[in-house]
Amino acid sequence: MKTILIFVGLLYATFSLSQEEENYFNRLTKANCGTAEHVYKDLKDLEYDNRPSNRKNAGFTQWPLRAHIVTRNDGTGGLTLDELNAALANLNYVYSDISLEWYLADVNYIASDTWYDFVDTGTNEQDIWDAHGVDDAVNVFFVGTLTSSGGGSLCGFAYYPCNNDICLRIFMRNSCTATVANGTFAHEFGHHLNLPHTHNGTSNGNTHANAEHVPRSGAQSNCSTKGDYQCDTEADPTGATANCNYTGGGSDVHGNPYVPTTDNIMSYYPDGCGGLLSAGQYNRCSNAVTTRLNHTAYDIDGAPFDAVYDPSGLTITATDGTNSIDLIWTDNASNEDGYLIERSDDGGTTFSTVELSGVGPNTTTFTDTYELQGNTTYCYRVKASNDNPNHYSNQTCVTTDNIICGADTDLLFSGGGLIQTPFDIVGIPTSIPSCQTDVPVTVTAYGDFGSGFESTDILGEDGTTVLGSTGTSASDCHSAGAQATFNLTAAQYNAWASNGTITFYLAANSGVNDFCGANYVTGCCEIEICTSNPCDFATVNITNADLTGDNMLFDDIEDITTSAQIIYDNIIFRPANSITLNNGFEVAAGKQFTSEIGPCP
Repeated sequence: MKTILIFVGLLYATFSLSQEEENYFNRLTKANCGTAEHVYKDLKDLEYDNRPSNRKNAGFTQWPLRAHIVTRNDGTGGLTLDELNAALANLNYVYSDISLEWYLADVNYIASDTWYDFVDTGTNEQDIWDAHGVDDAVNVFFVGTLTSSGGGSLCGFAYYPCNNDICLRIFMRNSCTATVANGTFAHEFGHHLNLPHTHNGTSNGNTHANAEHVPRSGAQSNCSTKGDYQCDTEADPTGATANCNYTGGGSDVHGNPYVPTTDNIMSYYPDGCGGLLSAGQYNRCSNAVTTRLNHTAYDIDGAPFDAVYDPSGLTITATDGTNSIDLIWTDNASNEDGYLIERSDDGGTTFSTVELSGVGPNTTTFTDTYELQGNTTYCYRVKASNDNPNHYSNQTCVTTDNIICGADTDLLFSGGGLIQTPFDIVGIPTSIPSCQTDVPVTVTAYGDFGSGFESTDILGEDGTTVLGSTGTSASDCHSAGAQATFNLTAAQYNAWASNGTITFYLAANSGVNDFCGANYVTGCCEIEICTSNPCDFATVNITNADLTGDNMLFDDIEDITTSAQIIYDNIIFRPANSITLNNGFEVAAGKQFTSEIGPCP
């Protein structure tokens, strides 16, 4: 998805292109992505079966990326290596679903005031490519500002696959690069892998030659040949949203109302609405991998990686419930361009980067806060971003506390102000665990909680008991949430959780307004997992019949009473408290009897 930053001039601006360029692309400035619309006839050579890359190893296709960081003449203003590695982590996270990742083949610095404030004319683009482009990898040019030839401010643009080195180029505005995983960087690489916008054609009106109809099947359906050519994404005219629900109206030529989702990476809807690619889009990306590997005008996976000493000594600690996991490692290299942190939630079987899990060179720490779940074991490993992509640090794991969270709940508004909003935490024990005296709860609200220092109370299930206050967030909307933490007493918990669900309320506040792309609240509570008490076992009476063989163990019982007359070899009684040997008990000659009596562990 694309956060629309700036509208300058007309929504559509034409480019002056050579005939050769027009044969490969038709790039129009639309909002802040300058990548062209796509036409169906250009796609017919892209329907290949996937084949493995000659660099494929450990289950992944691994491609080089040449980063060209443009600075001002005096060397200031360029993208930092921290930002570059965070953006690379985002990219690898999004495309891990097709087992594709990138490594840094080179970081090239270009000092130029002219190119730092880049105006996308055919001459500028060709000049910077002629001076710095290399046809053995995708080349990404990171600039301070990016403007179309028609004056529109852009976040980025890319080229669809073509057998010409022009299609190795991606241009990115620095401020749009290291944002959320579903932001502009992943969006432009979607174009690089042959994904059109979800509103391709349809945003030009329902009578446009490439406009997509709403039905996904049947006589009125054209989703496989129009729009974005995907029948598992909805026809999208693009338009207004409220709380990430499409409100732009309109219908296709058959009168079917548009109902697009707003969480697709290739759409223009706010980044705060989430981001994903559909199975069909991922399949199209996989086909584009094959297409680019077959091209002869360039070598998409030709640039080598560096030889970098692996990091070592990775240790991790879960802190603050499930809010964060801290990593520390040893930097053994002097030539790393940065580090990528990979995470697994399946015991170390599969790994991937997560949002912004990249850091610059000489860094030895990272804190993971991305969508951590309670009572989950996470494993981590670290690698240099310019090294062999299969060379890692040691792997280590940690289990988070048992935190149970409710679903995001949209805030309710009336007259522009927040009204009392119920939200639930479901799937919790119906009474407080025996090993727990109170239950910590964290509530996070996203929306207008910053600009006017709004503070909103959290109410209990009775709708009146004030449990805490959200305070204010560091900034409006979704870059930070307003948070409240408090403890429920055993009496409160047991009274409100009797059906396995607790309902809380975000109190009304007319100062919280409905102007963010999405406004929602989430509650989480920490439930301890109680282990059994080894002393809670019944007294056991062991008879002669129980002692019928060698190498026997009687364990985890509180008291033992026996009158056995014969003890076979290597029999161990391991009671917690006591053993009573009644009259007649004896140990046969040469046999071993052991009793291990001690306090409860």
